[in-house]
Amino acid sequence: MILQISETLQVPLRERNVGLLAGGFAPGYPARPLEDPQMSWLLFAVQKMLTNHEPFPAVAIDRAWNIRLANACFERLTPLWGARNSILLPLFFHPRGMRPDVVNRPALACRAQRDAEAAARRT
Repeated sequence: MILQISETLQVPLRERNVGLLAGGFAPGYPARPLEDPQMSWLLFAVQKMLTNHEPFPAVAIDRAWNIRLANACFERLTPLWGARNSILLPLFFHPRGMRPDVVNRPALACRAQRDAEAAARRT
């Protein structure tokens, strides 16, 4: 029942584990950090995609918009944008940040808003 409700409500897998634990069941979805040896294939694939994206800047972010991986082009540009931390949203929305250089600003802003609303619903 917990899984059916979670599926109907489109609850993220990580949060389905929380529901299962609260119901007295074992977690049904394994969660591993990106650095885990069993995730090496995924890390390799993401790094390959970022490298293949050059000469354009590209990043891989987690669900909290933390920059987890970046290609060399992005790393070279971050000093121009005044990057001081590893969170993408402040870098994007800062007046002297990367916003003027992003081609798909509306799509990124919509995605950021959807993610913020989803995070608010989870709390």
